[in-house]
Amino acid sequence: LFRSIPANQNYYLFELTSTHLLIDGMPQGDEAFARYSKIFKEQTGKEVALGDTYQFTMKRRQFVNKELLDGSRVKDNN
Repeated sequence: LFRSIPANQNYYLFELTSTHLLIDGMPQGDEAFARYSKIFKEQTGKEVALGDTYQFTMKRRQFVNKELLDGSRVKDNN
């Protein structure tokens, strides 16, 4: 049974299949798909099989805007 990794604002969620790449649920272009497919193959020695989905997280390292309860915004380095 396939279960999705829970969303976390401190991490990016990557989902890689044989046909597409999603980051935080947003479809990525062909260039990003090709790049991460290549990285996957280099790291594992295999290509993503048809019907398989690989999920992994990566810590967010750049400034992220976070909205506070009162509507003001701050920059956070998480």
